[in-house]
Amino acid sequence: MSSKSSQDRPAILPWALIGAACLGSFAATSSGTTRAPFLLDMARDLDVAMPLVANLVSLTATAWGITSALGGWLSDLIGRRPLLIAAPFALALAMVAQAWAGSFFWVALWAAVGGGCAGAFSSVIFAEVSGRVPDSQRGRALGWVMSGQSLTLVVGVPMAAAVGSIIGWRGWLVCVGGLSLAACLSLYFTVGRGSAGHTRGNAARPSLKAALSPRVLGLLSTGVAERICYGLAAVYFATFMQVTYHMSLLELAIPLAVFALGNVAGTVLGGQLADRLRDRLLTFAIAM
Repeated sequence: MSSKSSQDRPAILPWALIGAACLGSFAATSSGTTRAPFLLDMARDLDVAMPLVANLVSLTATAWGITSALGGWLSDLIGRRPLLIAAPFALALAMVAQAWAGSFFWVALWAAVGGGCAGAFSSVIFAEVSGRVPDSQRGRALGWVMSGQSLTLVVGVPMAAAVGSIIGWRGWLVCVGGLSLAACLSLYFTVGRGSAGHTRGNAARPSLKAALSPRVLGLLSTGVAERICYGLAAVYFATFMQVTYHMSLLELAIPLAVFALGNVAGTVLGGQLADRLRDRLLTFAIAM
């Protein structure tokens, strides 16, 4: 009886790893999203048009997308642990370099580097956490990891607006670099400890054609569409509020926090539903 009950009991999630992954996701997303309240200030400081500064978001996202694919491939060759430690460390350096940049060209260059580091991290951390939890709890575990991105809206962007009103956008970028360094240290002590999940697998990998099945391509397409909608709403909301209602950075923190609450609630609820519904795609379809 006791043996059967112990087998039916849900496995304990690797909360230390999930916490480090959440912090890493928060730092990675903050490197780009928390730039939103400073678009006007950056344009004035760098003496360029605001739409040009806004294009930093696209530049960061493009680098993020490219290195996400490359990072997944590289992690299969050298293991996940090296990437999960090196990527946030390099991101911290890129954020500090971006804060010290004296022209828009160098800000754009280091923003692209930072996006690349964030992309290399983001794809691999989901694979690492997925490999450390059973399928029946995977939705909940990945929901908590994803909450790091949601917390960027709830905490990161309002905090950026409040702190940035005191130390400016350059000072805030240094703060994000510090967060990324903290994530690097957390991942160093949690990734792969007591598990072989970080090592290179010995099983034969499927071909690219087999991996990119019609079902996978459909999920990728809907994921891209969702990220576009999310980016348009989240990134330019702060600028819209500033231009339309002439709000200061400190005043902007409140509507940004309200805007973000639904995102966090949806992330946590979606992870819970994914583990309870028979068809996870149903949850995804309803959300879309």
